[in-house]
Amino acid sequence: MSLLAFPNEITLRIISYIHLSTIVSFALTCKTLHQVSCAALRRHASLKSQYSILCFGTDDYDANDIWKQRIGNQIHPLVFLDRLLESPIELAYYPTELQLEPTHSRDPNNDEDEKPGVLKDEILRILNVRRSEISQLVLDCPFIASDRRETWCILLSHVERLSVDAFIGIIVSLLPNLQSITISDVSYRIERFRELVTAIAIANQDSTSEGHGKALTNLTECAVDRTDTEMGEDFTLFAPFAALPAMRSLHGNMIDGEDFTYLGEPWDPKSRIEEIKIGNSAISSSAFTSLLERIESLERFTYHHAGSIVGSGRYEVTGMMNALREHASHSLQQLDLTADQDSLVGDDEDEQWIGSLKCFQKLRVIRVDDNVFQKPIPESQSDGALVEGFCDEEVARVVDVLPASVRVLKLAPEMKSEHAKKLWNGFVEQREEMLPELRKIVWEGRCPLGMATREQFKDLGIVLKNSQQNL
Repeated sequence: MSLLAFPNEITLRIISYIHLSTIVSFALTCKTLHQVSCAALRRHASLKSQYSILCFGTDDYDANDIWKQRIGNQIHPLVFLDRLLESPIELAYYPTELQLEPTHSRDPNNDEDEKPGVLKDEILRILNVRRSEISQLVLDCPFIASDRRETWCILLSHVERLSVDAFIGIIVSLLPNLQSITISDVSYRIERFRELVTAIAIANQDSTSEGHGKALTNLTECAVDRTDTEMGEDFTLFAPFAALPAMRSLHGNMIDGEDFTYLGEPWDPKSRIEEIKIGNSAISSSAFTSLLERIESLERFTYHHAGSIVGSGRYEVTGMMNALREHASHSLQQLDLTADQDSLVGDDEDEQWIGSLKCFQKLRVIRVDDNVFQKPIPESQSDGALVEGFCDEEVARVVDVLPASVRVLKLAPEMKSEHAKKLWNGFVEQREEMLPELRKIVWEGRCPLGMATREQFKDLGIVLKNSQQNL
């Protein structure tokens, strides 16, 4: 039978199962199919707008309060799973970003929230209708161990206190185009979700696994954010995401990490992460090293230490830089390493020496506190040999520390002025030979250079700026 013989409703249903690019080609075949295909494309635009970004609250939903289809921009995970089971091929295509956050409460001042939503009766209806399908999803899921499947089936059918994070885990395993996951203030509520992501990561590491290449193969970015200043998120939360095959970027805020517990040793192949960006955190150099040694070619590294806000981890510039020398000297292009100076303690002082960066042959942009150029004072001359054979001086010169490849240097002035000036000894005379690519120097605050020295720098073609204006 010809496709044109079907009613438009049936044709539209058939078209809903094919890829978007195919629908466009379909529309060019004849007027009839063009009309039906345009309706499908309008439906595609609507679904993309509605489902490209999924936002789930992770708290267990109280049956007497917030059983709603949507609260603000959040959608109940069971409601989405119901729709996903209704149109598995079509709907699974759209989500590219997942946001996990605390569940919103209803706002009595918000008219949208006051509209009737999916109440407990609707949830009961979905569970009754979909119970066997949900159980089958658990039994067929290659990322749930056989001895855990009965437990998961119970977690997904407990009406009064549904295990929301278990639903989220199942949903994530069904979304082929997911590219980004953001976790905000909820790591302690997503135990089952973390369990499933870990299983997915392990399966993707094992080419013989039944689940190899079947989930999260397009996830490129993971962000973990914490706003509660009393505690930070565990650095180990990044472990399963770092092991995923397409992961390129890890972002974090208020991360606490004395240790980093990984999935196994070694990771094969190594992680292909290109960027780590972590702010307002307290991570030890040993924890950072445990992650970095499993990354093939890190290109961009940003870390801002805030030990007074998060955790008790020391600010260990020396340890972090030693790890970068060993594992990223061939690839690092941007380095951003700073700290809240009021968060440092006495024991941190010996760990702020950055050492030589000459081995980083691709390093283009550097942003650091200027006191990382201040050398630790050796206890005695006999055991006081310092990195790269530097002579025993209080402050290392910029021309002796920076690699020839650097183009932009950004400094947060923390040293005393008389010490900061020592950074630039010999710069005018040796810049062409030692730092031929350097074009811009930015001070994020007071510039320690006198007017005459600034003019010499400008004569060399160096652009001098502070964070507000040209100097």
